[in-house]
Amino acid sequence: ALVLMENFEDHDDVQNVYTNLDIPDQLMEELSGQ
Repeated sequence: ALVLMENFEDHDDVQNVYTNLDIPDQLMEELSGQ
């Protein structure tokens, strides 16, 4: 799901991307460290 969101954000025609994913803070820290 995160890859899909990143692809939407990178697309030129998409201006805003919203999600209601409930991602734990620990997981977000691990993913942003990659």
